[in-house]
Amino acid sequence: MGTHAVGAYLRVLREARDIGRVALAQELGSGASQIEQLEKGVHTPRGPFLFAVVHAVHGNLEHVAQLMLDPDATVETGQQLALAWVAQNLEQATQPELWQQAQHLLADARHDPYLLERLMGYAEHALEAPATVIESSALPDASDSQPTERSD
Repeated sequence: MGTHAVGAYLRVLREARDIGRVALAQELGSGASQIEQLEKGVHTPRGPFLFAVVHAVHGNLEHVAQLMLDPDATVETGQQLALAWVAQNLEQATQPELWQQAQHLLADARHDPYLLERLMGYAEHALEAPATVIESSALPDASDSQPTERSD
């Protein structure tokens, strides 16, 4: 069980949010020593407390489950996963409208192969002209896509 990896993951996320152990413990109604033991992998987190900690530091429960189930997960694994999560969240925060639009387009692309083709063409165009700013209105609109009828 990767309790050390989970602890490192949670510590990195807590520090990235600039939350002190005492403040986190107060928010959760626990003691700072319990948070410290969790972060050092001494305490095996369980149930509602684990969910509360992950939520408080804006973590990802799937990451925690992945780390807990991986017997080879290390402190470094937990730290790297947390840093990647922080970077992803920062990127999403700086471009929330484009991020949401991209998520919707990708969801729609699962059902419309022609939309995926157009998105790939857009991406190729964007890669060819990295110095230009691409307006979000240049992205294909999923509502423009008409499902095609298949004749099998």
